[in-house]
Amino acid sequence: MRVALLLLGSAALLGCPTNPPIPPDAGEDAGADAGPSDAGADAGPDAGRPDEQCSVAAQDCDAGSCMHAGLVDGGQGTRCLVGACDLVRQDCPAGEKCSYVGDGGAFARGCTPEGSADLGQPCTGTPSSNTCKKGLICALRAQADGGSASVCVRFCHSTADCASPQQCYVLVSIAGSDERPLVCGDPPPSCNPLAQDCARATDGCYPGPTGAACYVAGARSDTDACTFANDCKKASTCVLGQPSACRQLCRYPSGSPACSSGTCTKLSGHLDVGVCL
Repeated sequence: MRVALLLLGSAALLGCPTNPPIPPDAGEDAGADAGPSDAGADAGPDAGRPDEQCSVAAQDCDAGSCMHAGLVDGGQGTRCLVGACDLVRQDCPAGEKCSYVGDGGAFARGCTPEGSADLGQPCTGTPSSNTCKKGLICALRAQADGGSASVCVRFCHSTADCASPQQCYVLVSIAGSDERPLVCGDPPPSCNPLAQDCARATDGCYPGPTGAACYVAGARSDTDACTFANDCKKASTCVLGQPSACRQLCRYPSGSPACSSGTCTKLSGHLDVGVCL
């Protein structure tokens, strides 16, 4: 799972970041069988990143669908992408669904026969698509016992497309495609980024624009280049820059944890959370 990096801005008087952090993000991998292999989280558009050209929630494209997309530099943004159909509107002929159709190991949006597996039911990938019903895709999701299972999950453009309490924040990586469609997922556990109090030892607590949540922690050290917040190790996060880099989390304006180097710079939306710059 991955959490999108934090966007920092500068205030003329205080010289500290004021722009909100980018929402949480994590990725599923659709693999060769169009069945994603990991469940994660994304909360939608990246709140002002320069590579955001449209709003996924608003679907404000003149043509095509607004979708998250992988970039040449390894990051991600949003683009108006033309495809054969729309994953949420499901505008294919009767008996067919809009999903990712395989062609020589790569997948692209297209109309394909509807499967029979319903939301939350077990599913499998097929040579050309997957066995889920219209509006769903087969994803490998983490289970309470620590294992994983392939189940059908719903495509979404915004949380309004999801059944409560699920939210539209999970990104799916599609084999051979730059598209990163969103699907609904259960909200991640909330936490304290300064205490790093996630229940699972493998999770880190990463701050976002509406709070902090637990995601599988990465291994990159402070100052290492990153794309997502949880590319970074526990107690650090990814901060937008040239290049974006992992930075230690700290208590603002002072206290524990303190910066081992640099100055604790406040993250907006978090009363006492900063990053060491």
